[in-house]
Amino acid sequence: MLLSGLGYLIYVYDKRMLSVAFCLSWQSDNGGLFFGNAFGKTAVDKNISPKKTVEGLLGAIILP
Repeated sequence: MLLSGLGYLIYVYDKRMLSVAFCLSWQSDNGGLFFGNAFGKTAVDKNISPKKTVEGLLGAIILP
């Protein structure tokens, strides 16, 4: 709910910022995928998702 409200506010005040938010989200996903595949060794939690790694999480934070 909070994120959809934030997206609406970004859309209302400056439509260009909405495209920037989408691009940052997309690049974060790419960073997590790349770092997770290249360096991923430490699983976050196998009950949540067996292929999620700490390295992929760091890549998602660092890349954008």
